Amino acid sequence: MYDNLKSASPVTIGGLFYFEPGVKAGKVESNNNEFKKCYNTNYGTVWNIPKDYVLEDDGSVYNGNAGRAGMIYCDQCIVMQTSAKYDCNMAG
Repeated sequence: MYDNLKSASPVTIGGLFYFEPGVKAGKVESNNNEFKKCYNTNYGTVWNIPKDYVLEDDGSVYNGNAGRAGMIYCDQCIVMQTSAKYDCNMAG
């Protein structure tokens, strides 16, 4: 579990996982993780996935997160989630 609630950083582009534009396309796997109280992002509180990437997320829990563009920002990528649980999150 990662909790960046206490972070003193200003608003960021992507949350916990951000891949620079132009990074070679690939696949990211996330299994049974808990993402809790992640804030202060413009594009994707937890994931900011660039073009041509694949995110496979199985059984992760997203709890109490808040970002301007939701938990996952996907720019021409593929997101596949199985049994993911979202609870008390906000986007706006």
